[in-house]
Amino acid sequence: LILGILIWKNWRNQPEYLFAIALYFLPLTVMLPFRTVGSFELRSDRYVYLSCLGLFFLAALLLDKIKPAVSNTILAAAAVVLGFLAFRQTSVWKDGVALFKNCADKTPESSLCQCNLAYNQLISLDFDGAIYHYSEALKYDPGTIEAYNGRGQAYLQQRQIPQALEDFNQAIAAGIVTPKLYLNRGKCLVMLNRPQEAIPDLTRSIELEPKSAETFYFRANARDKTGDLNGALEDYSQANRLRPGYVEALVNRGILMYEAGRFEEAAADYTAALGASTGNVHPMILVNRANAYLQIAEYAKALEDASRAIDLNPQYGRAYHTRGAIYLKMGQQGKAQADLVKAQQIQPK
Repeated sequence: LILGILIWKNWRNQPEYLFAIALYFLPLTVMLPFRTVGSFELRSDRYVYLSCLGLFFLAALLLDKIKPAVSNTILAAAAVVLGFLAFRQTSVWKDGVALFKNCADKTPESSLCQCNLAYNQLISLDFDGAIYHYSEALKYDPGTIEAYNGRGQAYLQQRQIPQALEDFNQAIAAGIVTPKLYLNRGKCLVMLNRPQEAIPDLTRSIELEPKSAETFYFRANARDKTGDLNGALEDYSQANRLRPGYVEALVNRGILMYEAGRFEEAAADYTAALGASTGNVHPMILVNRANAYLQIAEYAKALEDASRAIDLNPQYGRAYHTRGAIYLKMGQQGKAQADLVKAQQIQPK
């Protein structure tokens, strides 16, 4: 109050000074009553920066009152000092991890710094670091609910599935609603062999983001595990429509087609999968197609696939077993026996 009276008494006839002072104090007045934590801290930072405009405006007004030579000297000195300080900060500003590590080192109790450092470590694939700093964020502010989601993703990447599931449960219970969060919890439930529980989460994720091929793929996997063959086939097909050449979806649909006795359709899916994985052919897909060809008496094609799989991986016992079965159908008993013996040597029962 006293400061306000003095300012008014001395500068009431100089509105530009009053404006500069108001520009400094008003943004601070808005935020001073609040304890800024979490995402609110991020939103409130702008008011602190805005106040600096008032200070610089006031400095410009005062410099205008002195001799140009003096003011120019002051400005040059300020430019040198500020430039040097900015240069020193380049090592901190070089990337998100460095920036928020500096922030967390100086103010470890700031959940915002901890959470942002953890996020940048997460996207940099430093999952141990992300888990640690998300945990620090929650230690200082348990209300930082986004940390549960981020830490859950890091746990999921490390295949620590029970821990990931617990964090995703916490995030959803706290009110976070995103398609990726429901997808990730659904993944965890599938991996923990709880497919029936996974389906509602994956369905919810699809409701929020109906064009996610990955979500349809995982729901197909869950439906397959619950015995819903038609639902699984439908979801694998939708995954492939949304992402043409989705190798995993094509292979899994091919397996279901084979199990249903639809061998030609299975072979077609494996062919599409092989076409989509040019340059990185997986022997397993070749053997799967060889078995489909075997069932429809396409022995030459089956033999070619099985032999190619063996060329790619000479220690793949299943490929020898399949080729042995093909040789039996072709009446080449000696070759069949040799391959079956080799399969037994590689993969003894």
